[in-house]
Amino acid sequence: YASVERHGIYYDLMMHDLLETRGSFRTERSELSRAQAVELLCAEVSAATGRPRSVVQQALEHGLDQKLLRYSSASGVCSWRFADADASLLVTELVRRAPLLPAQRAPAHPQTQALHETA
Repeated sequence: YASVERHGIYYDLMMHDLLETRGSFRTERSELSRAQAVELLCAEVSAATGRPRSVVQQALEHGLDQKLLRYSSASGVCSWRFADADASLLVTELVRRAPLLPAQRAPAHPQTQALHETA
């Protein structure tokens, strides 16, 4: 069952371009630990998908352990990507923009909001 849940998270990451649109952000610290980087992306993915944070965290940790996902953290910016992903035009365009703090991001998609309200 855990494998199915992980694949669901990875599917959301890919099909909704979550790493490209929400996986790069400014941080208060120059560099983040792995745990801090996972926690920040976990909050973003959970908010965007409505999935429980614990499930998202397990999927992100597994993705790092299996070298499916990568992150970098330097100079106050944390960025996530799929390990086999080349730079896409979307990523290239987003990198040109200043990363947003989580509080500056747009609210979750209306369907995600509806999921939270009915739960």
